[in-house]
Amino acid sequence: MRNFFFLFLGLFGAQAQTSSWSVELSYPALVDQNFVGANFNGIVEAGTKYQFWENLSFKTGVSLHTGLFKDKDGIQDPTTDFDLLIWTLQPRIYGELFLPTLPQFHPIIGIGYSAVTFFTNGNVMTFFPQGNETRYGVNVAAGFSLDVSKQWYFHASYDFIKLSNSGNFTNPYLQNINLVKLGVGYRI
Repeated sequence: MRNFFFLFLGLFGAQAQTSSWSVELSYPALVDQNFVGANFNGIVEAGTKYQFWENLSFKTGVSLHTGLFKDKDGIQDPTTDFDLLIWTLQPRIYGELFLPTLPQFHPIIGIGYSAVTFFTNGNVMTFFPQGNETRYGVNVAAGFSLDVSKQWYFHASYDFIKLSNSGNFTNPYLQNINLVKLGVGYRI
């Protein structure tokens, strides 16, 4: 058993030396005029990526990002008094392209599944979730990263989230979320 433990530590250590982890910090801007885009501002998004396969022109991996959004001050009117926060969790598989003519520029695509949780406090309008409610849906992303150094990079992406159509979410106005994310990343 002791030998197995040391073998495991050796394999884990060898993997850690070749791992391809990165962390990202972004500003998520809502770019649509539906119930999220018209009523919320992005605060921050943070995430991590793990690359598990690479060849000369393409690499692929998994990522996990989480974002926070706050209702705009103008969302309140005399008949309603509430605060609303949105928290997103986006696991995704992604692919990144290496272009020999532009070695610092990397187009990226991804697909995953999102959990969007609405935290409400106060008297909420009927088309918003009541209390704390989580909705799920598919997310698709396209963007790019631009290397600043071997470890640091800028990134930009467009994310589309399509929430499930259940409960109060049967209208496309209440289902689609469009985001543009701008940020920095660091390869560990």
